[in-house]
Amino acid sequence: MSIELPFSLVDNRVFLRVRVNGQGPLEFVLDTGAGDGSSVSMTTFRRLGLPNEGSDYVTGAGAAKAQVVKSHANSLRVGTTELGPVPLMAIPLQDMINAIGFEKFDGILGDALFNRFVVTIDFNRNRINLDDPEAYRPPAGAIIVPITSYNHLVPMYDGAVDGIPGKFLIDLGDRSSLTLFRPFWSAHGLNKTGVLAMTGIGIGGPIRGVVTRVGALTLGTVQVTQPVTRLVLQKPSAIDDHVIAGSVGTGILKRFQVTFDYRHGRMILMPGASAGRPDLYDRAGIWLGRAGHELKVLDVTPGGPAEAAGIKPGDVVVSVDGTAAADVNLPALRDRLTMLSVGSVALGVDEAGHRSVRRLVLRDLIPPAH
Repeated sequence: MSIELPFSLVDNRVFLRVRVNGQGPLEFVLDTGAGDGSSVSMTTFRRLGLPNEGSDYVTGAGAAKAQVVKSHANSLRVGTTELGPVPLMAIPLQDMINAIGFEKFDGILGDALFNRFVVTIDFNRNRINLDDPEAYRPPAGAIIVPITSYNHLVPMYDGAVDGIPGKFLIDLGDRSSLTLFRPFWSAHGLNKTGVLAMTGIGIGGPIRGVVTRVGALTLGTVQVTQPVTRLVLQKPSAIDDHVIAGSVGTGILKRFQVTFDYRHGRMILMPGASAGRPDLYDRAGIWLGRAGHELKVLDVTPGGPAEAAGIKPGDVVVSVDGTAAADVNLPALRDRLTMLSVGSVALGVDEAGHRSVRRLVLRDLIPPAH
């Protein structure tokens, strides 16, 4: 019998409610890139009184290593389903929480769920279904993509970009659409014209790259045309990027109803409501993070609307379109700044006690080819 669970999609991350040792509900990101270890934030680790079983260092999408605390939970429950006992790591998430503007981010759930169930994520309905791997049958007309495991950490498939074959990770914890690693894009002349920008943050720090578009990504029998693509400049510390061409994130996965069947080595896709829509990107040329009750400019795209309005990295933003910064939902604002229907945005900026309003006139920074 299938188990159905609700989820929230925040900044292209799938958030599930879980309970750890009976405490919660807690908000965990469901992440195919988390491997066999589930994690909690340092704040959650201390609040739950979890045992300290030593320290270690881990690597992630950022360039640096992060110190973590090893622990475990006797119980980790998703809905009525018990996944415990499970090993846990307490990891520093506060920089990510501030940079993205998550209102609540307590931990990360990975293979503890994917190894036990067939997991179907319906982005149209914001529902997840858990099925017995031996009883599950793909729906008629489904696209079957064979997957293997990269270093027992992340699902991987054989695909192509603009007809160039490569091995690509499937990373549900990645907010982006398509990421190409430097050895692949430089070897194949994919260093196209784009914009230099901060594109996110992960374990190990910010992720910077050139944001552009490729012609098409091959995903099974599907061609995803003109996806927003980041050409990573730094080496991702957790990945041998000479072996892996890149990764496919939730920006593309959310176009489908996507099913992960680890036991049978397959990902199953059914096109969703957004399958044919253009892949949109930030039209303001700015990355805002939270700094207490205010917002802080973490990055400005050279030549973009924010730079044209005189915005600089480090500036303090106290309001957005007249709404106090403390009341601004940053992930929702980030979505709004991609919309073609939004022509401008007014930022209230505080410079050493002097406040002014800067109006950003939005425009496409990487427009689709016609």
